[in-house]
Amino acid sequence: MSLTGSKTIFKLKWKYSIVFFVLIFFNLTTFSQSKNPISNLDNLAEQLHTKAKKIPLENVYLQTSKGIYESGEDLWFRAYILDAQSFIPAVKSQTLYLQLINENNKKPIWQEQYEINNGFTNGQVYLLDSLAEGEYMLQAFTANSFYADSNEFKALRKVQVVKDYKSIITSSNTVTAKSTEQDKKNIQFSVFPEGGKLVNGLPTRLSFKAVDSFGKPVKVSGILFQDGKALQKFKSEHAGMGSLDFSPIAGKQYQIRLTEPATDSIFSLPKIHTEGISLSLMSRDSSRLVFVVKRTGGTKGMVYLRGQLRGQTSCIASALLDKELVVKIPLKEFSQQGIAEFTLFDENLLPVAERLAYVHPQKKLYISTQLSKQQLNLREKAELKIKVLDEEGQPVVAHLGVSIFDKLYENQKDAKNILNHYYLSEQLKGRIYDPTYYFDEKHLLEDREQALDLLLLTQGWRNYVWSEDNLAKSKSADQQLISDGIAGEVHFTKKLKQAPKGIQFIQAFSPDEKGASKYSSLIKTDSTGKFVVTSQDFKASQGGYLYLKPISVANFEPRISLDTPFAIINKAIQKKEIIYPSTATHEKEKKVLNQNDVRPSSVKLNEVVVKAKGISIFRDKYLGKLDSLAKAEVNTDFVGVPCNVLNCFQHKEDRSKKPINGETYYVHLGKNKEILGADYLNNFWYGTSSYLYSNPNLIFTEKELLMRNNLTKQKGYYAEKEFYQPNYDKEPAGDGLPDARNTLLWAPEVITDKNGEATISFFCSDINTAFLGKIEGVSGDGLLGMGGFEFGVLKQERLKENR
Repeated sequence: MSLTGSKTIFKLKWKYSIVFFVLIFFNLTTFSQSKNPISNLDNLAEQLHTKAKKIPLENVYLQTSKGIYESGEDLWFRAYILDAQSFIPAVKSQTLYLQLINENNKKPIWQEQYEINNGFTNGQVYLLDSLAEGEYMLQAFTANSFYADSNEFKALRKVQVVKDYKSIITSSNTVTAKSTEQDKKNIQFSVFPEGGKLVNGLPTRLSFKAVDSFGKPVKVSGILFQDGKALQKFKSEHAGMGSLDFSPIAGKQYQIRLTEPATDSIFSLPKIHTEGISLSLMSRDSSRLVFVVKRTGGTKGMVYLRGQLRGQTSCIASALLDKELVVKIPLKEFSQQGIAEFTLFDENLLPVAERLAYVHPQKKLYISTQLSKQQLNLREKAELKIKVLDEEGQPVVAHLGVSIFDKLYENQKDAKNILNHYYLSEQLKGRIYDPTYYFDEKHLLEDREQALDLLLLTQGWRNYVWSEDNLAKSKSADQQLISDGIAGEVHFTKKLKQAPKGIQFIQAFSPDEKGASKYSSLIKTDSTGKFVVTSQDFKASQGGYLYLKPISVANFEPRISLDTPFAIINKAIQKKEIIYPSTATHEKEKKVLNQNDVRPSSVKLNEVVVKAKGISIFRDKYLGKLDSLAKAEVNTDFVGVPCNVLNCFQHKEDRSKKPINGETYYVHLGKNKEILGADYLNNFWYGTSSYLYSNPNLIFTEKELLMRNNLTKQKGYYAEKEFYQPNYDKEPAGDGLPDARNTLLWAPEVITDKNGEATISFFCSDINTAFLGKIEGVSGDGLLGMGGFEFGVLKQERLKENR
């Protein structure tokens, strides 16, 4: 057999029968409808490749500076916007829409858009001091990650908000309601045949999963019965999951009864097919996966086994199947870590069996740290050295987010990290219980691999996001709900029949802090008046506002309407299920304060809002100018110069000085102490008196000012802010003010050098306790990793005692 092109062929002869097994690795090419095996291989690869294009191109992960925040603090975050297949930082989307939602009432309390720079966004959310205690969801959206036809949403991070650190102790020691014995008896028990179905006479691995009425795993044991006779005992191995091996026989009745916890429920097995093909993973080692393909009934024919990782075909094998066939798949053909799906097709290219397998858990970033000292003094400077290597021990240039915070502010209820988010949650449908276990090196690798295989077996290939069946249900990429910019339209409100048709123009500008224009551009609409405010416009107006004014004949009163992305987002998200991994609560410890822990009271600067009756204050200097112009235009009152008398008859020639609501002026009084009007010259004048000026016609709302000037206002990107760190090498440490920082370092843009190294420094605060360091990151070729460390901060006298 010979082939042309860049394909490599391996012919293997198996001991079970004389079969020529073809294993092919290739670049995807256009396929023909030819019935020869090689064209079929291309066909299988291309059909997957084509369907994979229709799902969201990006996945978003949010890393925060800590898990628990006090109201009045800043919530610092880093968003990783990665290519959904390669996990390389994506460069397509330019705008990140971010909102903070109260999990209790589902109301947004923060909505802003942020700039994406080469696949990353670093930002801040201000938590108002008035914010209620509770659980909140930080949600992130991009044009290429949030589609209409997706029924799940996972790009979020849960955070807890408290009033002060004492509330953390109270909430952590609150007893969470545990599953009752009745809950455990209300078991949802599901079985999953390996490969997808039970076939008469073919040995099968039958996996199972047991959860209670709250979806929490239940440890179970039971018996498999055949025609009423006990056939095999079994018990769960991890998180309510387990498996048993048996050979089903068509015509026999199979039932499962649970002995622990005891229940009256009887669980039946799926239909047993009288003939068919099975696929099972027989063994694996560090270099290959070994599958067994078996057939009962039917005739000899070609079969094809396709291996794919996140929608990218890695290998396809073809062989002539009679009764049994062994297929060995080299793991080197999968370039990254993750869930691989193996689909077995018959000679008509119809899928007959599927199996998920986890490959290359070792392909990741290995992040190690070295702190200058493990015990530090209050306000002492520390140096942190970071080293990043790949699985072969080679240095890696990686983009890292680094946080160091008081251990008390760790949210033990949060089971999400960058590894389980990208490798598991984004690849499987539904909620995953305790995903941290599968990547936690405190547990034996063998135990984790076995548990992970059970997870994949009990998910079923139908829950794999990239399975061809799921991809086929996805609509095309035109199902995008939002874009990097905001769509708008110019429409006329008067004399519609005479109004101009076709292309219109819009003046876009952004004022600086003094109200002068710092950016100006001309936006051109299409023939229907539609236009887009682009990401460049958002960037130019970052930290402020972009104003839009239609350039057209005023007689037709042109107006601008803009889409509101967050309204679109929240309407769509109501139809989606919000998925967040659950944690193994039995492993969490109660939080207690050590008698030596010292936390000075935080000094919070509340946001100052100046209010005065009858006075409107605009923080936007440009709106302040418009306010002044509007008041000058409608106000006929004046203040005499230099007498400061309101509407002074002696100085009425100069009316340039206008009175201000809330200011005090002198007024002329009549005989009965009434304020004289325009006819005061015809009356006796009895002196002056002070008067608090108030003219209700001079109070303009922002909406009124925009309407008067035919302007539309749109926020730009949220302003970039810098995380505050003191420098006690230069600043005096004895200023008398407590340093109550519970987050010592937030460095979201640490990039290692060619040697895989980076060094950063920080100063301790006056908090005398244990601190955690957490690091997460990604390399330029899509390797993910995380690391951590812990140290203590003690007073000087305690340091001496410990030494």
